[in-house]
Amino acid sequence: LPAHLASSHEKIKSSHWFDAVEVWFEDFLSAVLKWRYMVVIVFALMLAASLYFAKTNMKFVLFPAIGVDTISARLQMPAGSSLGYTESVSEQIEALISEVVGEDLESITSNVGKYFTHVARFTIELSPSSERVQTSKALLKQLKARAGEITAAEKLKFSIRRPGPPQGEDVEINLVGSDHVQRQVAADQLEEILSSIDGLDNINRDDEPGKARIEVVLDFEKMARLEIDFSVVSQYLKTAFTGIDVTDMRDGQNDVNFRIYFGDGLHSQAFIQSLKVNNRKGHLVPISQFSSIRQIEGEPDFNHFNGQRSTLVSGSVDDEITTVSRVMDEALERLDLTSNFPNIRVIKEGGAKETMQSMDSFKRAFVMAIFGIFLLLVLLFNSYTQPLLVLSAIPFSVIGVIWAFFLHGETLSFFAILGTLALVGVIVNDSLVLVSHLNYLKAKVVDTTASAHGFVIKGAKDRLRAVVLTTLTTLAGVIPLAYGIGGTDYILQPMALSLGYGLLFGTVMTLVLLPCLYLINHDFVGWVKRLGKTT
Repeated sequence: LPAHLASSHEKIKSSHWFDAVEVWFEDFLSAVLKWRYMVVIVFALMLAASLYFAKTNMKFVLFPAIGVDTISARLQMPAGSSLGYTESVSEQIEALISEVVGEDLESITSNVGKYFTHVARFTIELSPSSERVQTSKALLKQLKARAGEITAAEKLKFSIRRPGPPQGEDVEINLVGSDHVQRQVAADQLEEILSSIDGLDNINRDDEPGKARIEVVLDFEKMARLEIDFSVVSQYLKTAFTGIDVTDMRDGQNDVNFRIYFGDGLHSQAFIQSLKVNNRKGHLVPISQFSSIRQIEGEPDFNHFNGQRSTLVSGSVDDEITTVSRVMDEALERLDLTSNFPNIRVIKEGGAKETMQSMDSFKRAFVMAIFGIFLLLVLLFNSYTQPLLVLSAIPFSVIGVIWAFFLHGETLSFFAILGTLALVGVIVNDSLVLVSHLNYLKAKVVDTTASAHGFVIKGAKDRLRAVVLTTLTTLAGVIPLAYGIGGTDYILQPMALSLGYGLLFGTVMTLVLLPCLYLINHDFVGWVKRLGKTT
């Protein structure tokens, strides 16, 4: 309990087992304080090593695909494919999904031809993660592995819908520049680089050619000699590609039109060349005798960014292999725009952009929280150095967060960082309890080094029970959530893990490192006073 709530006349009987803990802690802290400068250096090195280890060996994913219950799919047929043909291929994909997912399948929603007749989208709803036989990642890998069985598809992409706000593809690199040749070459090289990076798939770009077309150039001199009318040729070609209405009939209140057209498989250059038309004498003349026929690739869509032409190259990241930031760094380093493409600039979109924005928001929130706490502590202690002592345990508690996630095989995420931010308040509370009590004892003793050792040890021993109880009660609340005891929440789990283990390590910092720092501060103040007297 706080000192002002304890009775000054009656002694509260402590439990025997904790008396032994306090005696051990007193002896331990007495030995530690003799080596206080070395202890601080060791902890500082531990912090630096842990931060370096996290930067070089641990992955950060904004929203990990854990516990996801939805898989998305996108089918792209060759440009110009009919709605019916796309629908028939979509049925094959639905059968494939049902076979792969099996009893873990909740529902499939397909949307065919909403924007283009050759494009279909699928939403695969899985059973709740607690009831599934396989994880969503395992199912995703199986679907990707069997996507090649749909041979009619030009592209078939499966991806997981990550939790959190919509963020587009994991990796989206927008190449912006008015130099069309440089931009196209840069996009080709970037696509090749991304294809070679392990853990990246579903690579796509937004400047793919559109629908190919067949161009028929008529020779009117030959048509005149062969006595062929332009209107007849036009009607034949129109019938070949779009069909022609031949009759209609009444069905109740509706008119039903009947149209004759050639099948989808007959829209080829070879078929058009073999097409024959009637001349004025009724003879059939091959269209190839009076025309030149060629196939022309379709023009890509033109995309712009702030008025300049742009090309977007994107891909999906496998969190178990790599991260968005690592892919972006490697791809842009190998592309080397500055040297190879000086007229092209890069705009990061998708997951990379969301990661940067989220981290910037977190940094601002963290700085504001620390600054606000610092101001309140300055008013409380009437000192600029003691608030720093209270705040000193915060960075060292990050050591516990880093190693907890590494040993648990978890990925650092946005929610883990939120848990670290919440950790600040609990750590400050423990440190504040100890520093306040040390100040209370300091006011009662003479300022000598020997007495300083004594009141620091006594103060830490007095507040040991309060600090330990605060830590244990908080851990009792977050550990079940961190390990899914009684139910798993994949969003709150990393928050609880970072809060629990950060607090556990932060408590050690409060009970061991903070007394060392307090005594070092006492040494420094005494040294300044002695220096002032001599001068």
